[in-house]
Amino acid sequence: MRNHINLYHPSVMKKILIGLFLLGTATSALVAQTTAEPEKEAPAKEIPATAIRISVSTDNVIRIQHATSGMQMELYSIVGIKLATYTLRSADESIRIEQPKGYYIVKIANVVRKVIIR
Repeated sequence: MRNHINLYHPSVMKKILIGLFLLGTATSALVAQTTAEPEKEAPAKEIPATAIRISVSTDNVIRIQHATSGMQMELYSIVGIKLATYTLRSADESIRIEQPKGYYIVKIANVVRKVIIR
């Protein structure tokens, strides 16, 4: 004759729930440990937000003034998708943007501006 375990008995249900809880806790701790971000390098020197000027002309040219040569200008869509990266060759540079009209985000170091391409 086989012994049947009543899974719905309160003491058995309690053991099952505790086991599932411990399994879930261990699994989430393992996932959190394996997906943790690697150590980041030291942050770059912050630039005062007023130091770099960003302007857009009517012919879709973004002009950057008072930047440092070699800095990266990143262009993002308004929803945060990176569209392009440009390396600045001088402190005063103009870059033609070949994107459809709309709102974009320009980021240079820690300076972020919203621009409109018309």
